[in-house]
Amino acid sequence: MDSKYLKIMMVIIGILIVVLILIITILNIYSKSNGEEENINFSNMINNTNNTEQQKKKYKTNEILRLNIDDRTMCLNYFQDLKTNLLYNTKEAYNYMTEEYRQKRFGTEEGLLQYVNSNITELAQIKLEKYQVNNNDDYTEYVCMDQYENLYIFKETSVMQYTVTLDTYTLEEEEFNSTYNNSDEAMKVKMNSDKIIQMMNRRDYKTIYNLLNGTFKNNYFKTEEEFEKYMKEKYPLHYKAEFANTENEGNTYIQEINLTDITEQDEEIKQMTIIMQLKEGTNFEMSFEI
Repeated sequence: MDSKYLKIMMVIIGILIVVLILIITILNIYSKSNGEEENINFSNMINNTNNTEQQKKKYKTNEILRLNIDDRTMCLNYFQDLKTNLLYNTKEAYNYMTEEYRQKRFGTEEGLLQYVNSNITELAQIKLEKYQVNNNDDYTEYVCMDQYENLYIFKETSVMQYTVTLDTYTLEEEEFNSTYNNSDEAMKVKMNSDKIIQMMNRRDYKTIYNLLNGTFKNNYFKTEEEFEKYMKEKYPLHYKAEFANTENEGNTYIQEINLTDITEQDEEIKQMTIIMQLKEGTNFEMSFEI
């Protein structure tokens, strides 16, 4: 009986020893695994810290890095941005214009919306044809031209921070004024006539209407809507102007103009005769042969 009991006890002790050995082995493996993971994490932390310090040394705080984008790409980006805003977000397009320009050209945001709605088909088709970049101390000027030779002038102060104008006649540049004031009256008539053609190509009938002689306006176009309808029917294309004879009768000048289609799809040459009176500064009033 004692011998049997002793054997049972030996078996139990043996089992306990085996279990204890297994537990110790598992604990050692777990401890090593944790130690290695901690070392890896610590090493990564060191590497990340070094990388951060290197980045700080490489770039100054708050420094903005500009991608090396070529001029044509910038012009195209601004042109497409404006086109999209004109077609789908006139409020945004209006806000990108300087206050002086937008008030003189369109009056209100509603005025711009009416202009867009009246010319929506043409605006949807405009594309960038030519461009010019002028670098100034405070801004970069991107001058874009579409297929109808209409101009879009973007003045950029930083990337995608710009103001835009849709013509060069609404706000006259100092260079234009200087040339105009030093020209004889015949040349002034030609320069003013060139403005009229730009306005026609821009479908800016409102500005032309405001330049019409009062008597002529009352006799033929009592409303701006009547005038716009006439102009769209009479001059439906976009035109390149050839200035022919300039004659004067007292203080009235008569300018003959030959108009050809800019796109060269229509071979017809239209004759237009502008009758003009020069006023103070660069102001004038006009009429034309019906």
